[in-house]
Amino acid sequence: MKTGSKKLKLLLAFSMACSVLSSFAVLGLLLLRDDPQTDALVSLVFPLAFWLGLIGEQVLFWLAWRGCRTGAQGGVPDKGRIGLFAPFRTKAGGAADVVFLLCLAGVILLTVLNIQSGVLPLLLISFMILSFRLHCILNGKTMREIKSITARKDEINA
Repeated sequence: MKTGSKKLKLLLAFSMACSVLSSFAVLGLLLLRDDPQTDALVSLVFPLAFWLGLIGEQVLFWLAWRGCRTGAQGGVPDKGRIGLFAPFRTKAGGAADVVFLLCLAGVILLTVLNIQSGVLPLLLISFMILSFRLHCILNGKTMREIKSITARKDEINA
């Protein structure tokens, strides 16, 4: 099965969109009130969005990974480290790494200052989750392989 670089990029883009959905579902905790009806709805919708986003991200990422690994593109699989252990491999991945480190520092600071409620802790946690997941995607072997496939196609077409 020949998988084009555009399709692989689209799979990764949708995977990242699912990451955004899942990460921002954490912010649904801000909508919890003393109203039982609202709380019941929030307690159902946002966890569902979180888990569906997480599952969608993983399935779409796996499909992109599989498309890169079929060998149909003529590429040699990258023998480097997986995205989890490869910080600052790409510019976009580096940006996600910086956001993650800033959010982690913010969460640690809020913990030390014993600030545990309100909007800021949930925002930091939400962005920390998102930036970590984007770190794994953007610094990973699949992203590097897609860039390699695109570069080879550009050389052939030039």
